[in-house]
Amino acid sequence: MLRSTENNDFRNLFGVRSFKKFLYATAGAALMLPLAAHADPLAYVVNGATQNISVIDAATNTVVETIAGVGATTSVAIDFTQDGSIAYIANFSDNTVSVLDVATSTIITTIPVGLNPSDVEFTPNDSFAYVSNRGSENVSVIETATNSVVATVGAGTGPFGVEITPDGNFAYVPNVNSSDITVIDTSTNNVVATIDVGGRPRHLAFTSDSSLAYAPSADTNKVFVIDTATNTIVRTITVGVSPRDIAITPDGNFAYVLNTRGNSVSVIDMASNTVTATISGVPIPFGLSLTPNGSSLYVSNIFSDFVTVINTASNTVTTTVAVGGEPRDIAFRPEAANEKPTAAAGVDQAIRAGDTVNLDGSASFDDNTDSAALAYSWSFASQPTGSTATITDAMTATPSFVADLAGTYDVSLVVTDEAGLNSDADSVSVSSDNLAPTAIAGEGQLVILGSNVYLDGSGSND
Repeated sequence: MLRSTENNDFRNLFGVRSFKKFLYATAGAALMLPLAAHADPLAYVVNGATQNISVIDAATNTVVETIAGVGATTSVAIDFTQDGSIAYIANFSDNTVSVLDVATSTIITTIPVGLNPSDVEFTPNDSFAYVSNRGSENVSVIETATNSVVATVGAGTGPFGVEITPDGNFAYVPNVNSSDITVIDTSTNNVVATIDVGGRPRHLAFTSDSSLAYAPSADTNKVFVIDTATNTIVRTITVGVSPRDIAITPDGNFAYVLNTRGNSVSVIDMASNTVTATISGVPIPFGLSLTPNGSSLYVSNIFSDFVTVINTASNTVTTTVAVGGEPRDIAFRPEAANEKPTAAAGVDQAIRAGDTVNLDGSASFDDNTDSAALAYSWSFASQPTGSTATITDAMTATPSFVADLAGTYDVSLVVTDEAGLNSDADSVSVSSDNLAPTAIAGEGQLVILGSNVYLDGSGSND
């Protein structure tokens, strides 16, 4: 177990990454409903002792699914791709990263990395993931297209966390044993700087413009503020006892710092860089994550086997949620951006005046709405001069109309998904203009050999 690997030193007990700024993971008891589509934020909590993930519905603060079989031993950290379809989970004792298909809640493969992977972070374009390997003192770079390690970068002693700047240009790796931060240029995977912060740094967080990094230091009870342009410390902020992790609200106004030994959370006003509140009654906080809108902070409590939920407007604890054994990292699953649906009005048709025309838009599709559940809207983009044709059942997938005059009818279809997003219009042409004439050679005849036969094609029409 992790305790033995850390020599039972309280400060080293939490030897793995436990929080992400916008993600959750915890353990639960039994597999529940599939979560391929869900309107409310979902927090994924990694449970180290039970090797599973508890999925919390943030609207009700209940565990709605438990994902089993994540790692063979201690799973410690999680991160999602930008669209929330894939998650990587660092398995500290397995020396692997599990790849989770989020839609099906299944592990689709595992990736061997270095010794004791403690944290994992995707680049903003999801092309690569960086994994800090505490035991082998390096960072594995995984190419996500192939789920394979394509580079290994040396770090300091005990690389613990890894955080990539919002612009994707650099990876910052706090080294808990050498008390410094390794800076890696992600374009070359070369180390470009080492920042001495002192006092066992584990994690850090960036401002949205990538200009500043905030790094808690467990032994100094301070947060070091780093100018990323020069990689120098520009100020320090005193917080609680043994600060471990930090998350900055989406609006950039506040930072929340976990104080592991202080059983508290310090709230930093980013404008003044001062602590303006301390939230107590958070037993041995280990990981944290903010809801996507920043309204709540979720904190894993490693030895209490639950997650504490804090209202950030009042900075008070509102509830706790029971999860699996030794909850560590927490991350919210990102919601994929809603794509507009695609309308398919069907193939062009050749008709005759007076025909009833049947239209079919059932091939229309969307990323989050079944074709049958799309809202359909048909209309004439153009029709022959003088036509009074109207579309029957124009709000269904299969309407019809009577072509009252010869000519061309251009019919347009727009579909709308469940979120109210409209498709581009697609059209179908219904025309008699180029319809081939119909030849009618007349009825068959019974004649006497040698007699004249008279044919009649006058019934042909166009």
